[in-house]
Amino acid sequence: MKHTAKKVLCLALALVLVLALAACAKTPTSSTAPTPSQGTTSQTESKLPEWLNLDGYHPIVKKGTDKSISFTIFVNSDFSNDWQNRYYWKAMEQILNIRCDVTQVLSSAAADTISTMFASDTLKDVTIGSILTPVQQVLYGQTEHQIVNLKEYFSEELTPAIAAIFKEYPHIEAGLTLPDGGMYAFPYITDNKNPANYTKRHIRKTWLEEQKLEMPKTLDELTKVLQAFKKAYPDSIPMGGGFACANPSCIILNALGVITTDSKGEAAAVRNGEIIIPAGDKEVWTAYVKTMAQYYAEGLISQDFYTLDETQASAEATAGKYGIIGGSNPFVLCPAVAMFQQYTCLAPLTSELNSKAFAAKNCNYSNGGCFMSVKAENKELIMRWADWMLTSEGTNAAWIGANKNDKEMMLDGYGGWYVNDQYSRVDVERVDVAGGTDKYPNAMIYLRSKVAGFDMGSLGTIIDENVYRQKLSGLKILDYYDQYKLSTDNGDFYWRVSTMEQLDPVQIFCLPQVFFDEETSDKVTELSTALNDYIENQTALFVTGKQPLDKLDDYFKGLEERGFSDYLKYYQEAYAEAVKSYK
Repeated sequence: MKHTAKKVLCLALALVLVLALAACAKTPTSSTAPTPSQGTTSQTESKLPEWLNLDGYHPIVKKGTDKSISFTIFVNSDFSNDWQNRYYWKAMEQILNIRCDVTQVLSSAAADTISTMFASDTLKDVTIGSILTPVQQVLYGQTEHQIVNLKEYFSEELTPAIAAIFKEYPHIEAGLTLPDGGMYAFPYITDNKNPANYTKRHIRKTWLEEQKLEMPKTLDELTKVLQAFKKAYPDSIPMGGGFACANPSCIILNALGVITTDSKGEAAAVRNGEIIIPAGDKEVWTAYVKTMAQYYAEGLISQDFYTLDETQASAEATAGKYGIIGGSNPFVLCPAVAMFQQYTCLAPLTSELNSKAFAAKNCNYSNGGCFMSVKAENKELIMRWADWMLTSEGTNAAWIGANKNDKEMMLDGYGGWYVNDQYSRVDVERVDVAGGTDKYPNAMIYLRSKVAGFDMGSLGTIIDENVYRQKLSGLKILDYYDQYKLSTDNGDFYWRVSTMEQLDPVQIFCLPQVFFDEETSDKVTELSTALNDYIENQTALFVTGKQPLDKLDDYFKGLEERGFSDYLKYYQEAYAEAVKSYK
């Protein structure tokens, strides 16, 4: 039976990374909860191990217990191999009393390695960062019982952080639960106000001012602004980006009334209170294709739109060729502060098809990035560790290490970060508290947003994370935004501030991920593969002028021939309840 990965909604990780957690042989005997495949009692009916600290996380394994947990990590070989001396692993040993053994492989081999482990039934205890799609969660959890139903272990006693999140946000638990009532991967929850979640674009405010142009508020006005940019700056690319990097299509689809963050038009979306697939909606896609074809013909988007990669796009943005720039963090695409400071957030647009301006935003929860094997020996320990990772402390330990004011998280007096009057959030400085050497490098991310290794965000939550950091820094905060206003000359902060101020008042969340039963998953996966290939190929031909627009009717007929109506029906049925909130 063919099982291919379906595109996931929300929060895609930048790296292909895998971490596995395995219990060593030298461990006390534990009372392990049965798995769904065993069909016996749940964890709540089992006695928790005596060596497990349920009063806190410092340590998780009580001192004096001969207990080790080994980790296997799959991470990009471009980064340091010296993982054992990084802060996070040392904190695991010294603070949590959990020891680890880290192994590095090429990131390019991670996906194949995990596939082989599933095929041979040789999973490590825990895998992090592989991103199981909803289809795969059904297959490996509900059907083949290779990964644990975590609901068998969730409790206020064992996992208080997770329990608190589900109590405060019951829709998150409901949204991550499979048709059989199980949950087979840990939740990933982000801050509602995280500007990276928006489909955002930033417009060259200096060009607007130079040409005495107003901020566009409609799609027609945007077209006129882009045309004015091209006339005034002939060598420019007014709407920057390409199909595979900083794709500008979302703002067009949003302007047409489609609530989506998918630039390709292939994912389920909402329009006028109904579920649609934009690329199969005749009114929407016709308007979209005609707009993009016009932009291409007039040189308002790159002539390499369908072949442009991020390196090329970044070079063009940094060289000042773009009138509009995008990306989940547009400052990454254009890291030059002097250039990025010329931009401000583009206002949401309306069109002839849509009179309501809104900012589409990714759902703030998902899962699939962390799961546990049914063969794991010490499931309760893993659950306790995972619960700690869902606290602000655990998340910060994984991402940036210990704050210098958080003495309990310090290691031998070394390391720590703080916020000064120039930097906030991850743009902080790691220092030796005594003013010397940084003995333990940052665990996952170098400061100033430089990726140093792998992403633990697939297991952590950043709800109130930034406020937590600021409290530790000792800086006074008047409101949420103030933490981003500590520096007026930093482009990274500026895009956050301008995005939140412009888009927060009109935000609309996109659809959460949805789970199908195995039979339906197989059908959806097979259909999506054929349909998406067809959509991308045909749309590229229309946009680049290689296929005349009067052939659009043939395009929609081709969709139907490939089963589009059935494909759409599956999503409409799956989202029947969720879509009610959009009416």
